[in-house]
Amino acid sequence: MGRLAPFEWLLSHKARCAHALLFLLLWLSLLDFPREISIQTIDANWILCLGHFLANRYQCGVDYVWTYGPLGYLVHPVYDPDLFWWKYLWEVSIKLAMAWLLAAWADRLRPGWTRAIFVLMTLLFLLGAVDALYLFCLIMLGLLPLRDERWRRSERLAVVAILLAVLALTKFTFLLLGTAVWGVVTLMPGLNGRRRVALAAGYPLAWMIGWLLLGQSPHNVSRFLASSWEIVRGYGEAMVTEGSPRTVYIAGAALILFLVLLASYPFTQARRWEDRLGVSLLCASMFLAWKHGFIRQDRLHEYHFFGYLLFVPFAVEGLRGSAAGPPSRFRAGLAAALVLIGVLCRGPIPRPTDWLQRLCFNGIIVLTPERYKRSLDKQQEALAAEWALQETQQRVGESPADLISLAQGVLLLNRLTYRPRPIFQSYSAYTSDLLERNAAFYRSERAPPFVLCQLAPIDGRFPAMEDGPLLLELLYRYRPMSREKGFLLLKRRADADTAGSKTHPVLLQRTITFDEEVRLDELGSMPKLLSVHLENTLLGRLRAFLFRSPLLFLELQTPEGGTYSYRLIPGMAGSDFLLDPLLRDQADLEALYAGKPLPRVQSFSLHVAPEARRYFQERLAITVRGAEGL
Repeated sequence: MGRLAPFEWLLSHKARCAHALLFLLLWLSLLDFPREISIQTIDANWILCLGHFLANRYQCGVDYVWTYGPLGYLVHPVYDPDLFWWKYLWEVSIKLAMAWLLAAWADRLRPGWTRAIFVLMTLLFLLGAVDALYLFCLIMLGLLPLRDERWRRSERLAVVAILLAVLALTKFTFLLLGTAVWGVVTLMPGLNGRRRVALAAGYPLAWMIGWLLLGQSPHNVSRFLASSWEIVRGYGEAMVTEGSPRTVYIAGAALILFLVLLASYPFTQARRWEDRLGVSLLCASMFLAWKHGFIRQDRLHEYHFFGYLLFVPFAVEGLRGSAAGPPSRFRAGLAAALVLIGVLCRGPIPRPTDWLQRLCFNGIIVLTPERYKRSLDKQQEALAAEWALQETQQRVGESPADLISLAQGVLLLNRLTYRPRPIFQSYSAYTSDLLERNAAFYRSERAPPFVLCQLAPIDGRFPAMEDGPLLLELLYRYRPMSREKGFLLLKRRADADTAGSKTHPVLLQRTITFDEEVRLDELGSMPKLLSVHLENTLLGRLRAFLFRSPLLFLELQTPEGGTYSYRLIPGMAGSDFLLDPLLRDQADLEALYAGKPLPRVQSFSLHVAPEARRYFQERLAITVRGAEGL
């Protein structure tokens, strides 16, 4: 009988064993370790930069400007050999806390199909939607204290404050939402005075302690907030990509249905303020998910949006508790079905075999992390050999270097001394203030003596417009040294301090309308710079806030009859950029440095879809300047 005792114990505690097994599966499913090493994508390069900044304690808002905070690297599964154990600890601990939050919310749902579907959705759909997972867990940190007395205990409120602070150190939007969650929990009516005061001070104190421990200066907090807001402010105009209209309609219908669901929420007299605060948090999070999914509309961003909305009905059900009635479940099921249709239309639906492979993969890494790190190091060595710039390494040596525009992973693989400009990837310098910060950096004493240059505009933008003022500084102050694997190595000229002090006389200044042709061949042969100032109408500003801005295009004609069409970003176009001669790609930039002839621009015009003209003012101010001595 003694041999059967363990089985008898399991049978007598089968409920607890089942819960423990489910929690373990949930935790293993949420782990997101690096799987492969690559520098071929935009995201991989800026994530590697964030890792480098974290390891070397670069100052947020000063040394670099981005929408992520000092812990931003840890959110993504990109391998950095210097930060492997940071990433391992992050995944093991933070995902354990997230699994705890999700399990706690599942306990608030009705036993049966509602709870089972919630767990199934969590195991499958959150795997490919990292931002949806973090967003949902942030909201849970606010909803659980609102609706569960156990989460108002001092020790759990301390956990809430610490988790909010840690997540707020990863991303600026998480900082905004985390602060809103903190305010909601602090103001909830059911909290006693002592705990309210402790929570009110705990979150900002925990955030500041984390900020200081990560090597950040307290004097840079305001700079980080202001610069991050500047990037967020221009994102909806500059980073727009358009996808399937059908998906937008499905997503819009889902949002409307969710609003109806929340509008019909049965507020109780006893908990009306807690309920209203919880509904407000859900509305704010849905708006963030909508903007994240459809400003830059592609399969991945759409999946983040739909992945998050799949969980909102369960959030509403959890607000009501396990006694939710059939009408509420019906509306939640209808909303979830509509969102699921959107996911099926566009999303990379995980298969059960994918989930099983992920469980095995994560389990092996948790148990044998050192072995896995050795395999990643081998991949890193192979990638470094593939992208080795031997001549560049010999010329640069230990001198600081920057890379333009977005392949910084190559620079890091070659172990060059990286000195980044503030907005370290050129496509994100999309307001006049951000553009000027980069240009001013290259006019200052901190400008790197070497620059690796590779024109790589995104989204069909005009190449000379991305970091346009900085490109002019390069042309004036740097000279070419060598070319290797598609990168042009530039060295700062000895007379760089005076070489950039050129005048740019105004050749033409007027207002035009869309589709109006502007002739440049009548303004002489001097190289020409262009700036365009256009304003949104009130309707256009409202559309940009609620959705995204329409696309604008710059069309160019050459004397030989060639026609070129490029994306125009209003925030970028407001600062001078090189229009004539025409820089179409890296080869043209190298030809310009070599003094070879380039296509000249005979005329240009600005275009927008006819149905989108009501979002812009009719008159556009343009200024054409001469680039003396370029």
